[in-house]
Amino acid sequence: MEDIKEKENIKFSVFCPYLKREVILYKDSWYYKILHDHPEVSNRIELITTILSKDEEDTLKYRKKTDSNRVAIFKECPHLLPYNKYIKIGLKIINEKRAVVATVHGQRNLPRTDMEEIR
Repeated sequence: MEDIKEKENIKFSVFCPYLKREVILYKDSWYYKILHDHPEVSNRIELITTILSKDEEDTLKYRKKTDSNRVAIFKECPHLLPYNKYIKIGLKIINEKRAVVATVHGQRNLPRTDMEEIR
């Protein structure tokens, strides 16, 4: 019964090649957190799944220095200009097989102090 409820709550699930994990976005997170706080990404679900599912050279990956289970993916996004240069997808790694989307929003700059680039 729990598995059915979880599947009903999934907005999307995609394999992320550079994390080597399934990444899940839950409907509750999408509607009640991300869209509520960041309406600029409301029509970017296809872009988000593409960024996560393809390991492209211009996709930048960062890991939080104080929490290795927190990862952020950045990609330049002309749709968010002039206010933001990048779309940021914040992920929380759950285990060796799964990560979840914690946030998605526009961002002006790349992180400078609290995150380190993953190469």
